[in-house]
Amino acid sequence: MQDTAQFTLQPGAASEPSPESPGENSAMPGRRRRFLEHLHLPPDVSEYEYSGLDHLTEMTERAYDHFVANNTQSPFVIFTNFPPEEFEQYKDNFKDAVDYSPHLQLLILTMVSSPREAASRVFDGLVRDKARENGVRRKLSPRGSTRTETPDRQKQADGSWIPHELPPGRTRQWPSVALEVGYSESREKLKRDMEFWLNTSNDVQMALSIDINRPSGNIFFTTWKRGIPIPPRTSSNPEPQAMQEIKIERGRAGQQQLNITGGNNLVIPFQSIMLRQPGQGEGDFVFTREDLLEVAGEVWLAMDS
Repeated sequence: MQDTAQFTLQPGAASEPSPESPGENSAMPGRRRRFLEHLHLPPDVSEYEYSGLDHLTEMTERAYDHFVANNTQSPFVIFTNFPPEEFEQYKDNFKDAVDYSPHLQLLILTMVSSPREAASRVFDGLVRDKARENGVRRKLSPRGSTRTETPDRQKQADGSWIPHELPPGRTRQWPSVALEVGYSESREKLKRDMEFWLNTSNDVQMALSIDINRPSGNIFFTTWKRGIPIPPRTSSNPEPQAMQEIKIERGRAGQQQLNITGGNNLVIPFQSIMLRQPGQGEGDFVFTREDLLEVAGEVWLAMDS
């Protein structure tokens, strides 16, 4: 049965689900709802109770058809009561991006789209170009959408990177830099994605978002860092802080108008992505206007196809 719910952020909602204790089964729907509200999912999200992989596939395909046909439809589908053992069995079968909470038995799928794929792939190519310019192309691993797994949550980014050589004690569980692409998503939803990458582990040094407005084609490129708790609030889960944002507006008849705030170029500090100070001939990864217009051009081509 489909249940379309209105999601609004509630004060004090936690960004991560907490482990289930004995006797909490009756509280599961409330905890699940608070988690969904905190994610700022749009009001038109389709929600189903999981009843097998065939049903999931059918409902996801139906939601995808609505997403393609409707310019304002969100790209998300929710499945509740999804057992952890079945997720482990089928987790490699999903073609859409996965966000799963085993404690809440909650699966959120973000449907793949050509504009979203274009943005992530072109930007990944630019990261490789910058690594080559800095002489570290063979020292940086692209993780792509490799799933990051924690006891509370399993989530995929749209792009991620980690150097080959790691500082002492550092594992490869988390990337050094993560990218999320939003297409028909709210800025608040993207901020919650940034929150996961930056606050769940201190290993992620920077997060980036590419926010594509579906009706207008305008694109926001934003870099984020972990926020600082503001007294009297002492939460370990502070709001992510935008460091730099560049907006590319799509003009009429394919004309491009570039509005810039926070500087002329988008910068990933060398230390943030490589986890060490730059050496001789090495420096920050600098993405110029022309680089970002290359991403925008491919996104718009995909939107018009």
